[in-house]
Amino acid sequence: MATPEDILQVICPSFLTTSGYSIYLDMAERITSSGYYGDLYSDAVALTAAHKWFLNSQREGQTGVVTYAMEGRLAKSYGGIGVTKNELELTAYGQQLISLRNSICPAITITSQDIIGRY
Repeated sequence: MATPEDILQVICPSFLTTSGYSIYLDMAERITSSGYYGDLYSDAVALTAAHKWFLNSQREGQTGVVTYAMEGRLAKSYGGIGVTKNELELTAYGQQLISLRNSICPAITITSQDIIGRY
């Protein structure tokens, strides 16, 4: 199975050239549940780390949706007013993590019938 570093080498190779990238991986591991993601845990850690890294290094901690960019007298518009409900919507990595979360259907199992009698 691929490690988060293996996945990041493919989806975001510039992440691994950043000094201190292991801090982002540590943060992502602490907030990602291996029980919830199961076999997809490495994917979730990699996407979370890339998302946090992108927000902090590429967007310099800025929040919100970029609707236009301007340099001199040249402006480029990216569409209308953007509204985000979730911080993960701000990056492609976060959006992929949302999609990954939505693809998981957690199972609920009952291990003993005695549980019913304890209510």
